[in-house]
Amino acid sequence: MLSPSEKIGYCNVEYILANYPATAKAEQDIVAYEAQLAEELKAKYVEFQAAFADFEKMTQDGNATEAQLQAKQAQLKQLENGISTFQKEAEQKVQQKQADLYNPIYDDLDKAIKTVADVNGFSFILNASDGGTSIVLHAPDANNLNNLVLKSLGAAIPGN
Repeated sequence: MLSPSEKIGYCNVEYILANYPATAKAEQDIVAYEAQLAEELKAKYVEFQAAFADFEKMTQDGNATEAQLQAKQAQLKQLENGISTFQKEAEQKVQQKQADLYNPIYDDLDKAIKTVADVNGFSFILNASDGGTSIVLHAPDANNLNNLVLKSLGAAIPGN
């Protein structure tokens, strides 16, 4: 049971993150990083396709020795394995990039929420989500701390 001096506030973390410029910057950086990796993958596909075209030409011409054909097949297999490995590593790199970019944002959000709670005397701050499961089913607008948290983060308050 709450004592009369304890206050409960709420904020919408999704809303705050959507209006925090660092989140948009992180998303832009991730999209750019994914595009860079996609270009690298495309180059690997082009290399594979060129080697495959060489292999087809060698088999059609009939001038290649069995050893040359086996060497070209080995090269194709190596290129194919390289593509597969690159795809797996790229997924891991993107996940790591997301963590590297978003963890400081989540830390900033956590600090801002704690600062707002401390400065304004709130004992508890709950998350009120627009979409998924919300912890707050009903609360007065006076206890909505979205704008205070955005202000604490140094972000612009939408509509102002």
